[in-house]
Amino acid sequence: RMSPATAVANQNALACYTKALEMECKDQVLNSKLYSNRAAVSLRIKQYDKAVDDCRTALRLDSENHKACYRGAKACEALGLTSQALNFCSHSLKLRPEEKELQEMQKRLTKKLQSEDQGRQNDRQILAKAAEEQRFADQAAVTALESRAVRLGPPMWDITHYTRGAPPRPRLARER
Repeated sequence: RMSPATAVANQNALACYTKALEMECKDQVLNSKLYSNRAAVSLRIKQYDKAVDDCRTALRLDSENHKACYRGAKACEALGLTSQALNFCSHSLKLRPEEKELQEMQKRLTKKLQSEDQGRQNDRQILAKAAEEQRFADQAAVTALESRAVRLGPPMWDITHYTRGAPPRPRLARER
């Protein structure tokens, strides 16, 4: 938890960096540093989305600003945006390949991204299997109705709110 004095100091720092940026200095490198420093304050007060925005702006102004890359990676990682964090980290490593902390972050992010990709692939397989099972169940219901010479017409009333907008499907009663 942040002490009141620290919270006030952070708010003052944000205000000062914002005021400096409002002066619209012609020096792009200086503006990049101001955005990067404001992002550092945003990181400290856990306003990660603002930190990412400031880091992107800092890098647009000066693509060599390695601190903006690092801070953008930290903010994206905190937001759970692993792929974007890895992009920031990779860019920063191009500028400073000897940085051990960046190398460790890249390894951690790469591992996390692979894990997330594997999870997404597993989710897709589960959804595909469930859709296939539903298709077989629907076909079994239609086959059972057709074998009994039952013909279904249009619904007598609107039931789409019960089927979440999907067309109604015949289903077999489940045995208890």
